[in-house]
Amino acid sequence: ALWAVGSYLLTQFLVRALNLSGALAIRLLAAFAFALYYWFAAAVVSDHLGLPVWASTVIRGAALLLTAVWLGRADRSSPGRGLRGARSLRLP
Repeated sequence: ALWAVGSYLLTQFLVRALNLSGALAIRLLAAFAFALYYWFAAAVVSDHLGLPVWASTVIRGAALLLTAVWLGRADRSSPGRGLRGARSLRLP
């Protein structure tokens, strides 16, 4: 339970410090969780499937690419509320 409280406090601090909207914070948090999971699970997945050692690097790269594509599509699908929707943080 202590780790959950710490995670909540860190998330709240980052959202407030960067002045992010709720929709943007949820998207970034989901993307981070997805990428982090596959970053650490890639070695186990490739080992379990009997793939070569370099396959974990391919899985990690595919997960990061999929995350980037998902964030890009999410940004285009909601004009005015996408990744550029932070109230004070403006991305080019």
